[in-house]
Amino acid sequence: MTKGEILQRSFVRFLLNKNFQNHEFQQIWTIFVQERSSGLNTEENFHFIYKFFKKSLVKEYFILDTSTVPHRYSSAYTKHQLMKENLAKELRPSYESIYQKVQTLKKAIKQKELEIEFLKEYSREFPKIQFEIESLIHEKEREYLALESNMNALDAIFKVFN
Repeated sequence: MTKGEILQRSFVRFLLNKNFQNHEFQQIWTIFVQERSSGLNTEENFHFIYKFFKKSLVKEYFILDTSTVPHRYSSAYTKHQLMKENLAKELRPSYESIYQKVQTLKKAIKQKELEIEFLKEYSREFPKIQFEIESLIHEKEREYLALESNMNALDAIFKVFN
């Protein structure tokens, strides 16, 4: 990996946990170099990252305010988008596939939680069939545990990308 690629990835990783509102690029750069080693704050690095920022990031990940000079930028990205941007191109399809599976699992887990909640309500509402409903609750709780385990496995795989 070249020095430039390392610098670009470092900059994108910096952006992952930041949210900028109406910042000039110089302000973003200053925050970046303050949080990194002092050796980064060179004119060459500034221009290199500014060029990368304008060419690769602004159009998709920032809202540009052109009414001011210098222009101001506001974040318009998700952590997922930047993580994907920061990966090698050959890893992006795998990352996206895992991300989609996680999103699907999150919905399924939420749905299972609601089912269990409703079954518990019905168990109180219909005491004569409480035993049968409790059996359903246990079945749904096992399904919930399986979904959680699947999510934990995918989370472990996600750490490979970090």
